[in-house]
Amino acid sequence: MSFKRKLPSSTTSYPGTRPCPSAPSILISSSGIPSLDDVLGGGIPLSHSLLVLSPDPYSAYASLVHKYFIAQGLISSHQVCVVDPHAKQLVDSCMWVRGTLGPSSSTADDEQEADRGDKIKIAWRYESMRQFETTVSHSQAEEEYCRPFELTQQIPPHIVDKVSESGQLSLIWDHSTQGISRLQSILQRIDDVLSRTRAEHSKATTVPPVRISIPSLASPHWGDLDPSTILRFLQSLKRLLRQYSFACAMISLPAHLSRDSVEEGWIRKLAWLSDSCVSFAAFSGDPSLEDLFPRHHGLFHIHRLPTPHSLVPPSDRFSQLRGIANSANGGGGENNLAFKSTRKRLVIETLHLDVDGGISERRTAPAAMSTDVVTPRPARFPEEPKPEPYAQIGVELAGAVGVANGDSAKSDRPKKAKKKVVFHAEKPELYDF
Repeated sequence: MSFKRKLPSSTTSYPGTRPCPSAPSILISSSGIPSLDDVLGGGIPLSHSLLVLSPDPYSAYASLVHKYFIAQGLISSHQVCVVDPHAKQLVDSCMWVRGTLGPSSSTADDEQEADRGDKIKIAWRYESMRQFETTVSHSQAEEEYCRPFELTQQIPPHIVDKVSESGQLSLIWDHSTQGISRLQSILQRIDDVLSRTRAEHSKATTVPPVRISIPSLASPHWGDLDPSTILRFLQSLKRLLRQYSFACAMISLPAHLSRDSVEEGWIRKLAWLSDSCVSFAAFSGDPSLEDLFPRHHGLFHIHRLPTPHSLVPPSDRFSQLRGIANSANGGGGENNLAFKSTRKRLVIETLHLDVDGGISERRTAPAAMSTDVVTPRPARFPEEPKPEPYAQIGVELAGAVGVANGDSAKSDRPKKAKKKVVFHAEKPELYDF
């Protein structure tokens, strides 16, 4: 007897979604950033949440990731819910795509444009080799799943008005309550939006995805919230998403709540109460790291990855940036990841030192050679006499040899002087010849 797993013959998916590579019965949704989708194992699974941390108070990379998440939902005709007191300003500042989509708009970068004029001269045998890639490429075939947004383009105002009038965009906030009551009210309003969406498409085969964006949770606008209240809210939101298989959420915390200094094991608690957790640690707070990695803007850390209907995250098998699948056959470990924000996009890359070993200047002068190694001594020790040279070579003349064996005839005639090499060294065993 034998058995086989029965899979659905066809999976109906909306733009911006596709079946999970490890579990085809589950749909995943794009975050709007191709490199972040690769790290998560293809995207954010529906009915799951993603927590984005940004511990640097002088940067706003978590807010930038939320803008990608919102823009991808609007252009893919998803239902988008933004929970923030300034939700309208956040949507108005989202990025957008160019008027004409094509390979040039998806793969062009300001660094590549700068390198066109000055091409490096290399050996002819290496010119046909493929260039070393530090991130995932965004092909034209994947544009329907993840659109090529550009930071230089802003969402048109008429599109924002259109999605607001049609009900595709929902702005959720409660000005009448404070603290825990506000959190409970927001959870109830999110539940109302999800239940209404399911009721409207009850006769349809599939329900359009719903994206919930909660930027800067527990910021001063939310009132005075203690850490235990924040953890309970994350747990309640996670339980609410499990009831709706067509919804996903992205949450971020302010900088002072994105560090382990809040309480012992704080980041670990946040990771366990969310389905996935990542952090964008910028270099702006540490100038030494800026000099060491001038091509990047910060380090990308993974605290937890989504595991839909499995114990092992799909990212271990399908992520190119992490490199675990390539190193399974006796290779190295997981790649270090960093991120940078160029003029057109935010991208996550593998972290490598520069050609010069991580320094900003190429060393052209030879290092100074020294024969004597001088070890400084404390002032309380008396000054020692200057040591003698390691080796001294001199010539010593041997004296005349006296009469031997009673030969008196030749005793008056001195023998010719012989030369002998005298070699004095501190370590005679090295020159024992």
